[in-house]
Amino acid sequence: MPKAKKEPDKMCMRCRQIKPITEFYKNRGWSAGLYSDSICRECARAEVSDKETARKYCWENNRLWSDALWEAAGRKADYM
Repeated sequence: MPKAKKEPDKMCMRCRQIKPITEFYKNRGWSAGLYSDSICRECARAEVSDKETARKYCWENNRLWSDALWEAAGRKADYM
């Protein structure tokens, strides 16, 4: 029977816990970060609460910032 592939683990830069890579948002533009953000989803949700923290999050995770991104995230959050 073939071995199951083990997904890679990564350490969150906020909570310092080692978590599976699926616990991080994907970031296709950042190969140095295993194509994922440096902060886990749980910490990202807790941290990003306004436009300034979202801008800081983008900067820390090598993402481009735009006001349109903030507006789209707000619409998505209202929808959910």
